[in-house]
Amino acid sequence: MTVAYLYLLALLALWTVPNPGHAMPLPENEDSPVVTIPNLGTLQGTTTVSAFSGRKILQFLSVKYGETTAGEHRFKAPRKALPWEGVRDVSRYGLPCPQLKRIAEFSAKQFAPDIEDCLTLSVYTNELTGNKPVMFFIHGGGFYEGSGANQTPEFLLEKDIVLVVIQYRLGPLGFLSLKSEGMPGNAGMLDIKLALEWVQDNIGHFGGDSGNVTVFGQSAGAAAVSALMYSPLIPDEYFHKVILQSGGSSAPWVWDKDPVGHTLDIAVRAGCDPHGKVGERSKMPLGEAERCLRELDAWQLLRSFLDHKNETTVMKGNSDVGGNRLTVGDYHGFLPETPWDRIKAGKIRRNLPMMAGVVKHEGTFLLTSIYDVLSRKGLLENENYLKYQLVEMINKFLGAGDPTGAMEGF
Repeated sequence: MTVAYLYLLALLALWTVPNPGHAMPLPENEDSPVVTIPNLGTLQGTTTVSAFSGRKILQFLSVKYGETTAGEHRFKAPRKALPWEGVRDVSRYGLPCPQLKRIAEFSAKQFAPDIEDCLTLSVYTNELTGNKPVMFFIHGGGFYEGSGANQTPEFLLEKDIVLVVIQYRLGPLGFLSLKSEGMPGNAGMLDIKLALEWVQDNIGHFGGDSGNVTVFGQSAGAAAVSALMYSPLIPDEYFHKVILQSGGSSAPWVWDKDPVGHTLDIAVRAGCDPHGKVGERSKMPLGEAERCLRELDAWQLLRSFLDHKNETTVMKGNSDVGGNRLTVGDYHGFLPETPWDRIKAGKIRRNLPMMAGVVKHEGTFLLTSIYDVLSRKGLLENENYLKYQLVEMINKFLGAGDPTGAMEGF
C-alpha cells in the first residue's frame, strides 16, 4: 500500500509540473506576486532579494511580448503577444533565442514545442504601485549570443527603479536580409521596438513610469541602443535617456557591408543552391534562397551561419561578416542611411541625455579570437610576421582603419 501510494504521488507531481508560459491557476501568496494586465491576462511571478540590503524584489520572468517567429513568420517583423486565459506562470526563465552555443540547454528541455517562440522580457520591481523610473536593458553577445537572463536585478534593484530585460532574435534568425518583404533585415531590432511598445503600454502595472525610460546595453546591446537613436521608426516617447556600454552603431562590426551577398553565402553553405560554390556569389533567385532558408531546420541554419562567420573572419576579418549585423536600407526602413549619414544630415535625436563608457576588461575576449586566426594560418611562431604585420592584421580583423600609419609606426 505504501509503495502504491508513493508511486501515485510521483505521478501526480510529474503531471502538475508547470510548462513555462502556460496559463494555469497558481496559489497566491507573498512570494508569488500577481499582476493583471488589461486586454492581455494575469501573470504570477516570484521573488528574490537585493544584493546588499536584502530588499524584496518582485520578478516576472520571460513574459511574452511577441508571438512565435517560426514557420512563415521567420525573418519577418514580430507580432504582438495575444491575450491568454487563466493565470500564466512566469516564475522562472524560459529558453533563450536559438543559438548554437547553448544547444545543450535546448536539447535538455524536451517540453519546449517551439524554439523560435522566444520573444520574452523579464520585469523586476520592488512594488507594483508607484511611478518609478524604468531601465530597459538590451544584452550583448555580438548579435548572435545572449539571453534575458544575462542581467539579473540584485544590484540595480537596490534603487527605486523598475528593470526590464528583453530577449530578441539573434544571428541569422534575427538579422539575415535580402531587403525583401519576406526577409527585410533588422528583424531583431524590430523585436526591440515591439518590446519598447510593450513597456509603453504595460509597465504602469508594475509600478513603472512609461514617461521615464532609460534604454541601456553593453557591447552589441549598446550598438542596438545607438541604432534606436538614429531610426526614424522609433518614436521619441519610447525612451528618454540612454546609456552605452562598450559599443555604438557607428562601429564597423555593427553593419553588414553586403547583406544580400552574405545571405546567399549562408544559403550555399546550407545546401540551398545545388550549383553554388562557397566563396563564389550564388546566382540562385532570391525568392528561392528566401524560401529555402525559411524552411531550413533552425539548427542547420545556425551551423551554416557559424561556418560563414568563422571562415570569413579568418580570410577577411571580423568586419566583413553577415548574418549577425544590422542592414542599412532594410525593407521596413528601420535605418535608411548609415549612422554617419544620419548625423551629417541632422537626423538624430536631440536633447537626449546620454552616458557612454567602456566596461572593465572590454576586448579581452578578442585575444582568443586573434590567437585562433594566427593558429589557423600557422603564424604563431613567425617572428617577422608578428613583428611587422601583426598590427595590420589586428586592424583588418577588427575592421579598424589606420590611414596615417600611426598605430603601425608606434
